[in-house]
Amino acid sequence: MRGQLTEDLVIAKIQQKCDIKRDPKYDHTYKLDFIIDRFQQIDKLLPIGVQVTINPDDAHKQQVFLAERNKRTLVDRSIYIKVDPGVDIDSYGAELIYHAIVTFAFQKDMLKHNVMGVKINQEVSYEFFTLGEASVRRNTGVALATGLMGRILKYFPNNGFGFISGEAGDFFFHISDVLDEHLKTVILPNAEIESEGLKHPIAVSFNDVGVTRDGADKPTAKGIKRVSPEEAPSLFEGLPQMDEEEYEPGNTL
Repeated sequence: MRGQLTEDLVIAKIQQKCDIKRDPKYDHTYKLDFIIDRFQQIDKLLPIGVQVTINPDDAHKQQVFLAERNKRTLVDRSIYIKVDPGVDIDSYGAELIYHAIVTFAFQKDMLKHNVMGVKINQEVSYEFFTLGEASVRRNTGVALATGLMGRILKYFPNNGFGFISGEAGDFFFHISDVLDEHLKTVILPNAEIESEGLKHPIAVSFNDVGVTRDGADKPTAKGIKRVSPEEAPSLFEGLPQMDEEEYEPGNTL
């Protein structure tokens, strides 16, 4: 449902600047959410098909989209728009999406591409990528690396998942993979959430078990526990000072 609401909000925001066609069969049959027929005051434009997703693990969806759009059914050119779940569509996200579509439609080096992906970042930026090029490590849950350090930057309490960022890259995690009971039952469920993520990132250690979810584009973190400033001082730079009881042995596993 959240994906549908995102699509509705994007259309509501950009339809004042372009002519949009929308039909349920576009998605079911052609893997398109809507089609842009023309931009204001610009008549010479081949229609562009648009698919919008906020799913962080969308590799399979990308493959399905690419396979269908390579057939050039309904329209010749299509763009796949991947929106970071932390992007505020209402305040700036829709405008970024509109500018990305315009770039795809008119920038000279984009005209050679019939299908293209673009990621809308919460840092108020966007970046194009070629669909189908991502390669990810596949594993069955056995740790590839242990004792990694990072910060929980994003958590979506309604869905029970979030993202950790560290020197080894970005990792997906589910609340069920958090070993630290206090973090799992008290800190994360009550964390202050802002548009860009957690108001106060949380320093943790974790294990990298590779990509364990079908269609995922990020490896999974398991065995997640908080760490203290003494264990990883660099992770606490710029973070507010926590009470000592937050790190009492009784609060961690």
